[in-house]
Amino acid sequence: MANRRIARIEDLRKQLHQSLRDWHRADSESPPLFSNLHIFQRLAIPSYFSRSQQRNRHYKELGSYISELGQDNQEYSELLFRRFVRNETVQKVAFTWHASTGQVNRVQREVIGALTDYLLDKENAARTECMERQAASLPSRNYSELFGRETITAKIARLLTSPTTPYMVALTGLGGCGKTAVADAVVRKIIAALLYQNVMWVRIETSKPSTSLEALLGKLAVHLLPDTTPVAQYGREIRRLLKQERYLIVIDNLEEEIEQLEWLQSLEEFCNPSKLLITSRRLPADLADIYLVNIPELSQAAAKRMLASQMRSLGLEKSLPRVDKTFAKYTDTQAVLPSPSS
Repeated sequence: MANRRIARIEDLRKQLHQSLRDWHRADSESPPLFSNLHIFQRLAIPSYFSRSQQRNRHYKELGSYISELGQDNQEYSELLFRRFVRNETVQKVAFTWHASTGQVNRVQREVIGALTDYLLDKENAARTECMERQAASLPSRNYSELFGRETITAKIARLLTSPTTPYMVALTGLGGCGKTAVADAVVRKIIAALLYQNVMWVRIETSKPSTSLEALLGKLAVHLLPDTTPVAQYGREIRRLLKQERYLIVIDNLEEEIEQLEWLQSLEEFCNPSKLLITSRRLPADLADIYLVNIPELSQAAAKRMLASQMRSLGLEKSLPRVDKTFAKYTDTQAVLPSPSS
């Protein structure tokens, strides 16, 4: 673990040094530093910005971190600004400092190391804050562990982390087979990778007489739009936002009659780069633009593991030898192991 952290810091230091040297190379590709760190990825840079405009925005942010570093050591920020922002040579800095070029180079290495540590601290804090904020939008977990879902959760995660199609994925299956739990487990895994600007979870209440596109947009508007946004502009503003930034929207428990869901395919207009994950008992197999993933019934082997785990959590280890004899009584159980508190 310690060796990996050291390697990561050294790799980041090299990326930072290369980015500093490329500061005035307008024709160069955007440095890896900006695509690898969340503190730069999270910047709200409009998608219509040119490569040069995006590059300038990233370097402006890097300059602000150099200034922050100077609050503790002004000499550090002064050296970085002179060497890379104003593009002064080592010889010129050495002359004004009444120092040798070797001394300037030594201090420069020290300063880049300090800035690397500073960026890494900022990165860790930003990643933690983002993961906590996105996870806060999810419902409380009503399961402690999933059984027999490793392959299908990995498949769904691949679909949702792909930068291209499909942009809409629907999980279908019998009631109680664990669609919501599978969706929750996948989304929590994706959150840790910080691939999306934000994650929104919309639960459809079965007590409502019907669900319409307008009702769904109203739920999203609560989290995405200013309170002053007119209702008539919800669709346009949410579409603009989801087209500009990469959001993951989960629509859970869409259980209405299929005939009432004609508006569902219109959601495609809100996708790319954003994606939608839907859970429903059934959807037509011929729905265009929606990738259907059926959540099958739990296999007997997985159900047996789930039952054994449940018994252990209840302190019934002594009864485990009887599981094989009585297992047939429990094969209809859900694929989700309820938490002991539920």
